[in-house]
Amino acid sequence: MLEEIKNTICDYAIIDPNDITEDSKLRYELELNSLDLVNISVDLEDKFGVSFETKKFLALKTVGDIMSYIEALKA
Repeated sequence: MLEEIKNTICDYAIIDPNDITEDSKLRYELELNSLDLVNISVDLEDKFGVSFETKKFLALKTVGDIMSYIEALKA
């Protein structure tokens, strides 16, 4: 799951996927803006077969938070 998320983030951020960890902060380290995050959420919904609440997704702080959110939705 982490690799899929990292690859999706790299579609919107100029960063090496190897530099992204679960603790990477979406806005401050990866410099993603709200539009980037909305686009990432749409891509991840398709990849993982889940449906995000946009407001909740935009409130996530780290890559690990995205993983936890997806896991919770799949449970």
